[in-house]
Amino acid sequence: MPLKRTPPKSPNVATLDVHPLQTHSQSDPSLSVTNNPETIITKTMQRVKRKRDRSADQSELDDFKNTIMDILKELQSTVSEIKEQNVKLQESVDFTAHKYDEILTKMKQMEEARREDKAYIISLENKIDKLEQQSRATSVEIRNIPKRSGETKQDLLHTLNNIFKVIKLPPQETDVKDIFRNHKKTSTPTMIVEFGTVKNKESLLRHIKKFNKENCNNKLNTEHLSIQGPKLPIYCSENLSSKTKRLFFLARELASQEKYKFCWTTHGKVYLRKDEGSPLCRIESEGDISKLRVQK
Repeated sequence: MPLKRTPPKSPNVATLDVHPLQTHSQSDPSLSVTNNPETIITKTMQRVKRKRDRSADQSELDDFKNTIMDILKELQSTVSEIKEQNVKLQESVDFTAHKYDEILTKMKQMEEARREDKAYIISLENKIDKLEQQSRATSVEIRNIPKRSGETKQDLLHTLNNIFKVIKLPPQETDVKDIFRNHKKTSTPTMIVEFGTVKNKESLLRHIKKFNKENCNNKLNTEHLSIQGPKLPIYCSENLSSKTKRLFFLARELASQEKYKFCWTTHGKVYLRKDEGSPLCRIESEGDISKLRVQK
């Protein structure tokens, strides 16, 4: 007897709760979201945007690289120019240094030559002063004798002879070679007396010094010579050269300031002495005056 197979019952469609878009299973709800058209479109746009962003970033990076390369090229060009300028500057410095050394050498040579010239000039001045002093070796200066109107050499000799008589100078020591006044425009220009020998000159100075020492309260003056007018002291000294006169002036000034007891000249030389028995100081230049001031 034939078997009858009864087909299984079809499940009731009404009993299955199936989403219209669900085709296979309900186990992964994300599938429904992924397959959402709006979501798909959004994600597609995001991927396109990300691609565009990467493309834009790459473009910006390329622009940045190009900018950096331009800056580097400009910097390299600037550095090259600076190097070239430094080379020129170094050459200029070397040239200037060389010229400076040359100028310094010339200045040293000129300074040395100036020292030699100065020493030579001083030497010449000393020689000239020595010759000038030798030419005045037999002369004396007599100061404070008033000048007469229309005065002649005979008048001067008469005044000089009166001095000889007052100081009691022996006649054999009164040999006068010349007598005159200097050319300074004063009321009592100095009388210059030139003797025939140095011995006669020194004899006059010695007798005047002796007279003044013996008559300390009434030293040689115009009254002794019967000269009318106010009483004036008469001074007699060696006829010094210009240089020696200045040294004598400075020495007297120093003696007054520093209490030197003696200051005098003899044979055209200037001397100082602090006190009796103290060392003798000869003044040969203004530097000697400065040294004595420093030693104080």
